[in-house]
Amino acid sequence: MVPCIISYRAAVIPCKYAVAWAIRLLGRATVDVDFQKLENGFALVLSRMGNLHEREAHDQLLQVVADQKMYEVVIGGLLYGVLSDPLNASKYYKAMTLVANGSWFCALCNANMVLFELYPRMHVDAREQMLFFFRESIKVNVPKIDNVLINLIRNANDGGDFKESCKLLTGVVMLMNENYAWLSGLKPKASLIPVALLTFSRFIYELTMNSQNESLCSHMIKLCEWLLKERFMDCAQLGRDLVLLLIHLSKLPQFAAVWKQLLHAPAKLASSFGGVEELMSRPCPLNFPIYHVSVTIQRKMEFIFKLRPGAHEKHIEWIRLKVI
Repeated sequence: MVPCIISYRAAVIPCKYAVAWAIRLLGRATVDVDFQKLENGFALVLSRMGNLHEREAHDQLLQVVADQKMYEVVIGGLLYGVLSDPLNASKYYKAMTLVANGSWFCALCNANMVLFELYPRMHVDAREQMLFFFRESIKVNVPKIDNVLINLIRNANDGGDFKESCKLLTGVVMLMNENYAWLSGLKPKASLIPVALLTFSRFIYELTMNSQNESLCSHMIKLCEWLLKERFMDCAQLGRDLVLLLIHLSKLPQFAAVWKQLLHAPAKLASSFGGVEELMSRPCPLNFPIYHVSVTIQRKMEFIFKLRPGAHEKHIEWIRLKVI
């Protein structure tokens, strides 16, 4: 009997290796279409890079992507390498930088696909490598990487294992606290700022109410304090929701100080800012509340809204058990 293989042009990989890669990335042996696309790309990358020296390996990849149809395959394969092989992640990321050549749209689309479709099932090591991808992307100032980081943050709101959510939050908050210069350089009204403030303030409230995870809490408070002081007008996009957020956290001294400025000296927060009255006159934009939940839960809710009356009970029960 001929053994099952996964192939893509010059790349032919025995099925046993495909299973090993699936376990490495997803923590289980089963695969799906999205995973297989990345896996096939990685097979191609391995077949071309082999044990060649860096320059020769890069030349091989550049020859492959000269065919525009292969560009997306190679980029996906290199991202797979970054996520599945920590020892060689820097090598694959450097090759991705070369192949992207300043055009990161395809790489970011692949990263979003991983965050939407694969992240909830990914192995803990692969999740750590996702943070490595963001750390390196911030270093080289990849355009619009902040929008992709939002989708990583959303995975903390999936209603799953609270310890796993805290691990993710720890990684993201440390990443952002290490990169104030990058945060300062984001365009005005960047969505990452209010989304991060919304998410971290929610977890600060929950953790302080239950006296849990003081280290994570202190890091999140530090970040939120910086965001409110240095990027206040971005935070002000939340409108009335920002007032509610500050009320919830007003017992913490860092937020009490911001609340006092908001009431008595709003110009210190931003020269053209009109204070509480301005925020109360501004409803929170409709795109921000959806970031309170993960993509998985968002899709389930959208599916429920399309059902005929009376056919949604079991799906609402799923949300109740998963989230509430």
